[in-house]
Amino acid sequence: MAPLREIACRMRLRLDRAIAGQHPNATIFHPQWLAIRAQTGEIKHAATKASGVLVDVGCGQKPFERIFRSRVSAYIGLDDPTAAHPLGGSKADVFATALALPLRSASVDVILLTEVLEHLPEPLPVLAELRRVLKSRGIVIVTTPMIYNSHGSPHDFLRFTPDGLRYVLEQAGFQVLEVRPQGYFGTTLGVMVNNFLTVTLERHRLLQVLRWTLLLPVMPLIFAGMNGVGWLLDALVHETRFSFNHLALARRTS
Repeated sequence: MAPLREIACRMRLRLDRAIAGQHPNATIFHPQWLAIRAQTGEIKHAATKASGVLVDVGCGQKPFERIFRSRVSAYIGLDDPTAAHPLGGSKADVFATALALPLRSASVDVILLTEVLEHLPEPLPVLAELRRVLKSRGIVIVTTPMIYNSHGSPHDFLRFTPDGLRYVLEQAGFQVLEVRPQGYFGTTLGVMVNNFLTVTLERHRLLQVLRWTLLLPVMPLIFAGMNGVGWLLDALVHETRFSFNHLALARRTS
């Protein structure tokens, strides 16, 4: 049954991508459209500071490579082989743990660490390893959630407020240049409602069958509706205290 289940999962992925696209080219019908939109906007802002050799730690499918390619001389993707999604896969150039990067000390200009910090039970040793491979005055770009449902179990450990994110970076020997919200209350509301619907409909086999039969033409419209509501709320009210995610730009201090 395992091969049949895997085939079914792959077919569902293809169907999802045909309707909603995928990161970074998701459409408004994608349940994560608001999150992707907010993250991409802030990554573009941080990319203006990038040059030289960039290492994307926890790169996955390298969704942000196109943003940095024209600004850096090399873009190296690195993933933990145990963390790479069996269906989504990884486009990593190197597989290794973030606790022992196969890179020389002071050999990297920029490190990109997106949606990884929350999956580390002890973030400081990893941040120290990132600092080791960065050149003097090299920069690290970190994104991590503050308000988001649990995911990636059993490897989902932490959430970070702006102050908490700043604190751990400073403790690891970085000078924090700025911490920026990714999306406002509207984005958080839309993402959480869409995630709730997605998780609920995957809870039981009967609900999964319902999701992929009778509700198939309806769910993209529901996701699009919540995305529209979230986008409108963000346009009207820039309430950062409820931002779902934050980006920090920091520099190695010496």
